[in-house]
Amino acid sequence: MLFGAFGGPKQEYGEIYSLLLLLPIESIVYSLMRFTGKKWIHILQAINLIWLIMTFFVGGMAVTNAWI
Repeated sequence: MLFGAFGGPKQEYGEIYSLLLLLPIESIVYSLMRFTGKKWIHILQAINLIWLIMTFFVGGMAVTNAWI
């Protein structure tokens, strides 16, 4: 939605979008290091990673307007 507020999709937004997706990755890594409970709970982060990959794929196409 942020990219839509600046106008239409542009190829230049692809790099910014990719860099912004590093924030959830850093959050996942931080939570894996700081969580002191049962270690099997870390497996739940796999769900986050799957959806993050899908977000990167579909969102990247929408931001750059380079649909398959």
